[in-house]
Amino acid sequence: MSAVLIALYALLSQTDFFQLPASIEGAASLGAVAIVGLLAATSSCLAIVGGLLLSVSAKWAQAYHPATRWQKLRPLLLFNGGRLGGYFLLGGLVGILGHALALSVHATGYLTIIVAVVMLLLGINVLGLVPKQYC
Repeated sequence: MSAVLIALYALLSQTDFFQLPASIEGAASLGAVAIVGLLAATSSCLAIVGGLLLSVSAKWAQAYHPATRWQKLRPLLLFNGGRLGGYFLLGGLVGILGHALALSVHATGYLTIIVAVVMLLLGINVLGLVPKQYC
């Protein structure tokens, strides 16, 4: 798998696919962006998709109890294939949209602050630190 990713990177680096816009060129390297993206994708994938995959596997095992190994593996492959295909297509569409609707540095900063405040408030609410009468 690593060899495929390295070959894909080498192929795409021959084009300007990995060229960062001038507004963020000095802010982060592509390596740092890739590492942050991989870490974020892994953590969100484990948190969200793990439960769905376990549920699908359990239902499939109940429905096809005397299944062969291939029959046990089939729903996992279909689930992950569909998930990766969906991420690929939707990620590409969001990337195209994001490229067309690039925010200024100030707008990005304000949006980041607003999202941080909302996440902080949601976290406080989930922890139950504020009585319900004030929420």
